[in-house]
Amino acid sequence: MSLFSLRIRGRLLAGFAAICVLLAATVGYTAYAISDISGRFKRVVDVRAPVAIASTQLVGNLYSTLSTLRGYLLTGDPQDKQDRAATWTELDRTSAEFDRLAADFSNSENKQIWAEAKTLIGELRAVQARAESVAFTPDAYPATRMLSTEVAPLIAAMFDQITRMITKRKNWRPARSASDCSRRWPMCAAIWRRPAPSSGFMSRRAKLRIATSSSRRWPISGRH
Repeated sequence: MSLFSLRIRGRLLAGFAAICVLLAATVGYTAYAISDISGRFKRVVDVRAPVAIASTQLVGNLYSTLSTLRGYLLTGDPQDKQDRAATWTELDRTSAEFDRLAADFSNSENKQIWAEAKTLIGELRAVQARAESVAFTPDAYPATRMLSTEVAPLIAAMFDQITRMITKRKNWRPARSASDCSRRWPMCAAIWRRPAPSSGFMSRRAKLRIATSSSRRWPISGRH
């Protein structure tokens, strides 16, 4: 009787122990699963969601800086310039927040991507600042700058030479004496010393030429 009772008791103890072990395993797994879910939820709430929001803000601020810069370059409105500066200030705050969030990245590749993105953002800011500084200046138009720095001096020098030539030609006077003529043009001396024909003298050939010319201009009619 006692042996039979011991057997039943042993069976009950074995079943109870199995139930306890199964219950402990279930509770342990449940606790592990809950902790894993809690960690993932915390990571989503503390890291991934803020990173997604910050990324959206960064992209929006970058497009805003480009649009305000285009507006300033097209219209020259100082308000666009101020809006672009305010947008970059907001982008700096977002970038600082992103740096804080990037410290919790579990993937090193994501950290490298953010470092490269920060470098590109800095280059974009420098390019925008340079474009804003040269806006509405001769440096903004290379052809105009070349015209003012290279072509204009050449044109001025050419006009100066032409003006000097015209002034020199305007002030020029012919030689007034045989000595001046012979000094400037040696061939002129011989022409100057050549005796002029007498006013009463006219060669027969010259008279014939005058008569021929007169007959061509005023032909003499045969009727009288």
